[in-house]
Amino acid sequence: MISVCDENNKQEDIDLMENLGVNSFRFSISWSRILPKGRYGNVNIAGINHYNDLIDTLLHKGIQPFVTLCHYDIPQELEESYGSWLSPEIQSEFEYYADICFKYFGDRVNPCLVVSIGPGNLQLGLELAR
Repeated sequence: MISVCDENNKQEDIDLMENLGVNSFRFSISWSRILPKGRYGNVNIAGINHYNDLIDTLLHKGIQPFVTLCHYDIPQELEESYGSWLSPEIQSEFEYYADICFKYFGDRVNPCLVVSIGPGNLQLGLELAR
């Protein structure tokens, strides 16, 4: 899968944004990439380094990063353990993940979106799950 600012063309994409005069860029941090096993696993430092590099490169080019913490991305382990957002147990997992993100990225990323899906999408998902 190829996307904007993926591993293969990140620098080229950011250079294009700079040349076009783009002053901000919204992207999602992959919860699965940072904490593959949730709060009981290790923080994936390679994932942290990936986002640190992306954020630093954007800022160096004068582009403000806008981060979304959750965009349909939940570690498989949490999906299997809790049933994703259907369980209140996921809240402490998400809080831990958010704390990790704020610890590593919060000094350079402001503002930050918690989730990028609105209540309508959540409601639809719950209705379809019934």
